[in-house]
Amino acid sequence: MKEILADYHPDYKNDDLLALYTFTGGVPKYIEILLDRGCYTMNDMIDCLSQPNSIFLEEGNILLIQEFGKKYGNYYSILSAIASGRNTTSEISEAIGNASVGGLLQRLEVDYEVIAKKRPVLSKEGTQTVRYEIADNFLRFWFRYLVKNQDLVQAGLFNHLAEIVKADYPTYSGLILEKYFQKQLKEKQLFRTIGSWWEAAKGKEQNEIDIVAVYADEKKVFLAEVKRQGKNFKPELFHQKVETIRTKLFFKCEIETACLTLEDM
Repeated sequence: MKEILADYHPDYKNDDLLALYTFTGGVPKYIEILLDRGCYTMNDMIDCLSQPNSIFLEEGNILLIQEFGKKYGNYYSILSAIASGRNTTSEISEAIGNASVGGLLQRLEVDYEVIAKKRPVLSKEGTQTVRYEIADNFLRFWFRYLVKNQDLVQAGLFNHLAEIVKADYPTYSGLILEKYFQKQLKEKQLFRTIGSWWEAAKGKEQNEIDIVAVYADEKKVFLAEVKRQGKNFKPELFHQKVETIRTKLFFKCEIETACLTLEDM
């Protein structure tokens, strides 16, 4: 993706690269459409995605019908719930009004590979601390913005739709940046386990570390906070989280820490 973007736009910024990854997930068809239309920046990409004649407006429906057939209502509802932040089994069940979502979630994860199950690093298989996420970047974007704002699409208020996406983009792309760095670390082939870690304590703010990567020899661990901008990093708070996970999981390991930002892409 870096090479392709550089061919079209040699002076691209890392935020342009993140936008391309955020909206396309690396799918060649989507990259080609955006770049052939001269959409090299986040603003231009969002304007293209939000145009009245944009193929992206219906692309999600087309993909889901191809995958699930015409009876895709339950799956659609589950994906909508996950995209809106209701990502635990109980939250999804409550959101769609279906007490038995386990089988549907399993099919979405195992058979269709549309969603992925996230557990805290080194947690056991049967742990109840599980979150679901939409695995495909484009579908994640499509449900979060185009499905959620169908009333704007139907009313032809495409400029308003684009402004909503642009306003939320810094927050949303921060989540995708975590995914980007996890994939980047995986490509180094140095780590046996890469993921995130969190714990929810009653009455306390949730401890969470964006990236936990355990080296192959299990003697060293890499812990990282991911921020779009380094100025938003709070070293003292991160240090507290590091000490918590050191005590709970990695008291025998050497720990390497970092703050990863757009500059590190």
